[in-house]
Amino acid sequence: MAKAIRVKYHIRNWKALRNSPEVRAELDARASRVAHAAGEGFTRRQAEAGKKRARASVGTNSWAAMRRQSEENVLQRALNAGRG
Repeated sequence: MAKAIRVKYHIRNWKALRNSPEVRAELDARASRVAHAAGEGFTRRQAEAGKKRARASVGTNSWAAMRRQSEENVLQRALNAGRG
């Protein structure tokens, strides 16, 4: 019988990869696509490095957009735009 394969993860390297400039650029691009698909009143907030990984977000910038989000769930419907 074959020996079991052991994999040793280097967490420090995973954190460095998840905070790399390339990953942040991809997150910015995805957030921009979601904001564009959501329509007027939604903006992308630039990706920033965190302790474990980078993150970007899309939010509202007007009361009208907040109301549209609360009534129509615009951001949830626009999420697919960020995948392509």
